[in-house]
Amino acid sequence: MSAKRAPDTPQAADADRAPNELTLALSHRLNAIREERELSARGLAALTGLSQAYMRRVLRGDANVGLGMLLVIARALGEDPLKLIAPIERRSRKK
Repeated sequence: MSAKRAPDTPQAADADRAPNELTLALSHRLNAIREERELSARGLAALTGLSQAYMRRVLRGDANVGLGMLLVIARALGEDPLKLIAPIERRSRKK
């Protein structure tokens, strides 16, 4: 007998689609780091050893980055992988 999925639980295929909150957080943080360190997308790709095409997708939030790739990126930058995917704080608008 198979387990039933709780209501409002996404299908695995839906949960793996990019962009999502994690890919967007990673994109936001990597672009901030790139700007801070004056790195081009090409430079970031070279630093991490990843292809330029893949890195461009990551920087747009369009790549569903696996844990192994997250570690590769974080180690190359000397960053904590959890920091790279932490939720983005939204600034509240004052009326």
